[in-house]
Amino acid sequence: MFEMIMVIVCQALGTAGAASDACIAGDFPGAGRELKKAAGIMKFLAEDQLPKWISRGTNVEDKELPVEASVGICDSFKTLFLAVGQQMAIATVLVKPGIPNYTLVAKLCLGVAENLETFVNTIRSKAALQKEKIDPNFFTLITFQIGLHNALCLYFGARGIWEGKDKYGIAIVMLRYVPVSYHPGIYNSCDHVWFVYFPPTSFSIKQNSLV
Repeated sequence: MFEMIMVIVCQALGTAGAASDACIAGDFPGAGRELKKAAGIMKFLAEDQLPKWISRGTNVEDKELPVEASVGICDSFKTLFLAVGQQMAIATVLVKPGIPNYTLVAKLCLGVAENLETFVNTIRSKAALQKEKIDPNFFTLITFQIGLHNALCLYFGARGIWEGKDKYGIAIVMLRYVPVSYHPGIYNSCDHVWFVYFPPTSFSIKQNSLV
């Protein structure tokens, strides 16, 4: 049964790889669909196949298995693939001609941040042993992504309010907290320049004004 599980794992990782290729090619909707498939495969492993294998009993210790052959890793990467898939949805909205729905983008960014936080919490609680085998720089990237998407949520939320032509004060207050959300240590006053780059469009926040 181990061989069958590894085949399914490879299918999930291959599907995620196809999503990466689609993203590089600029096909963000296609990438999102592939990531959703990969998440579904990981969920199937975590909730069905791996528990069945474990229930049959095995003499192999967890530390001797590939990290992807564990319930915790499959469960956590299911959430990670969903988060990246939601990033593809954000990119899809931003590349469309015209003014995007900033409120929608803000909600999507918040969803990405929440999914990434769930990923980290799940891998810490359910796959602590396997986590030690993964490059720590990967988790540094995830932490960066969480802060970035929390900041983008505030930024796009402020843009949505600003486009409404009222409640400018609320928009400005939200902008004040963008650098804090991104990195608490870099925020000293509201008079500095702070730039966020989010491909394929760049945005800047300068002197508490929307540019």
